[in-house]
Amino acid sequence: MVFVYLICLQLGIPLSFALLAAAVFATHPIHSEAVDWIAASPDLACGALYFCGLWAFLKGEASGRRSWWLVSAAVFFLALLSKEMAITLPALLLLLTFRPGSEWTWTRRAQLLDHGASLVGTDP
Repeated sequence: MVFVYLICLQLGIPLSFALLAAAVFATHPIHSEAVDWIAASPDLACGALYFCGLWAFLKGEASGRRSWWLVSAAVFFLALLSKEMAITLPALLLLLTFRPGSEWTWTRRAQLLDHGASLVGTDP
């Protein structure tokens, strides 16, 4: 899947390992129902939109442009419309701010949580 490859590159994984990870993800038969069964198409849509939102967040973090974060929020909303499993994306994004080499400070994390709470209508 293309987004797995792009996410690996954004995380600084070498090109050959990023290609290998994307190839394994694309060909692994763990969840073939999504391809075999038409009623499982929301799984495919949610997965693609989930990875797109993750990639857009990482791209925004690397470039410093907030427009990528808006893209990430919009894609997150679309992923939620396809399947409720996408609700885990904000938690994953918050966890990614703690990875080694991340330039996030506690103040920026608090602002991210505050903006996220504002988006869902629950101001802390």
